[in-house]
Formats: sequence, C-alpha cells, structure tokens
Amino acid sequence: SSRRKCTAHSRSRPGRRTVGGPLTRTAMFTLCCAPSVEDTAAQFIAVSTQRLDSEVHQYHEALEKTIDTEARCLAGDWVTNIGTRYTILCDGDSAPRYVEMELPTKILTGIFARAGDWWEAEIKDEVAEGVIGYLRVRLEGDGLRSCFKPPGDHDWCKNGLLAFREA
Repeated sequence: SSRRKCTAHSRSRPGRRTVGGPLTRTAMFTLCCAPSVEDTAAQFIAVSTQRLDSEVHQYHEALEKTIDTEARCLAGDWVTNIGTRYTILCDGDSAPRYVEMELPTKILTGIFARAGDWWEAEIKDEVAEGVIGYLRVRLEGDGLRSCFKPPGDHDWCKNGLLAFREA
C-alpha cells in the first residue's frame, strides 16, 4: 500500500484517548500517514509510463495503417516507360511482393520491406535460382518510380524508371 499504517492518529475509538483537537490530528496524519514522496513519485512514474506506452502503441497502430494503405497503393499491374511489365501483389496481411514473368525463361520475385521513402526487395530469378539484384520502388504522382542495383557493392541507379498502371 502507498500509505503507512498509523493507528496513533486515527479517529477516536471507544476506550482510546486522542491527542489534540481535529486540526492537530489532521496535521499529525499529514506528517505520518500520508503517502511518502517516494510512493507518490513511483505512482506518478507508473501512471506516466502507462500513458506513454498507450501513446506509443497508438502511434505504431497509426503507422501500420499508413504503411498498409501505401502498400495497398503499390498493388497492381505496372508497365515502365521502356515496356517492362511487372505486378506487385499485396493482400494486406503480408509484405508487398514483386513478380515479373517472361515465361519460360524468367520469373523474378521479391518481397518488399519499408526503407525510408522507398520499398526495397531482393530480386531472385526463380528459374536460374539466384539473386539478380535489388529493386526499390516508391509512389510518384500517378506512377511508381523504380531503381535497380546489381548484387555487390553498387549504388542505386540515378533516375530509375517510371511505371504506370496497366490499363
């Protein structure tokens, strides 16, 4: 309990003699029966921590909804300004997935993860069974900007390609 037990300054009981009048008893109670500074500080910290935890939780929920909304905006069939066609799948319960197919010679896949303003994925060729590089995408106006880099110590392409939803 956050209060100390004090029987000396409690209300008078039959057969018990009280010290002083009501004002004296109140002053004595305040000095010996009130919560200690440590108890009050601990209670304040607990309440503040609980409120902060709640605010952090609400922030993360809002952030997840924002990310889920943006991930859903990535979903669809896209065609770049040089004619490359690909699909981004997003079912809402998992990360967006990249699929590009030129059957039977090429099936490229990747799973996107948020990286700042971009969504990045390691791209694998399922036919050749190997990593061919890394792709990052972000929404840009009505389109989707994509940049690619091969495996190893390479920089992202400078301008990338702009894709639009396939009609």
